[in-house]
Amino acid sequence: MGRTDRLKLFGTAAEAFFAGVDWLAAPAGLPGLALQVGAAFTQLIVDQGQARFEAVVDQPIGVMPAGYDVPGPDEVFDWFEFEPEPPEIREVFAPEIEAGDWRALQHAHRVIHEIHVLKRPILRRIFARELAAGDWRTIVDEHDAARTQVNKLLASPKARNALKDWYGLVTGNGPERTNADAQARLSAHWSGLVDTIKEALS
Repeated sequence: MGRTDRLKLFGTAAEAFFAGVDWLAAPAGLPGLALQVGAAFTQLIVDQGQARFEAVVDQPIGVMPAGYDVPGPDEVFDWFEFEPEPPEIREVFAPEIEAGDWRALQHAHRVIHEIHVLKRPILRRIFARELAAGDWRTIVDEHDAARTQVNKLLASPKARNALKDWYGLVTGNGPERTNADAQARLSAHWSGLVDTIKEALS
């Protein structure tokens, strides 16, 4: 089985696994957002399995100074009121617009720019369900916490090793030939990664 077919096999298994398992029910008090981050990296490695491992896990997720101009108060109000993209965020942030809370809108604009314009892959994976539902309020409210969880996970040698092992599995030449085989390997990876996340956050 070639790499392309192997990535397709594991991609199908991952989509089914995370759609069919209530993995957001945090075991042993583990924050649900931490599980979203672990799931996002698991799927991102499959999505970008043609790239080097380091290129996948070490790509920046913050807005770089040269890539983003912070809008001033008038500019940010004009953007949210007259030309928001996506358009539905005007209604989502109507309370801040009406209250004249330009600082909150600046923060929301930065988050939306990261995810909607720059399309940071890990953030789009973390908030895949919210993006599908158009839940920009949750995305903005949990963005900073998500970035913190990403940094904690990648700062853990054991977590990086677990993700590197997963990368080696999905891009290698293992015995998996069916969706059931891939699901079994994914389940074992996920069980170990959850334990690693617990340790990284403790």
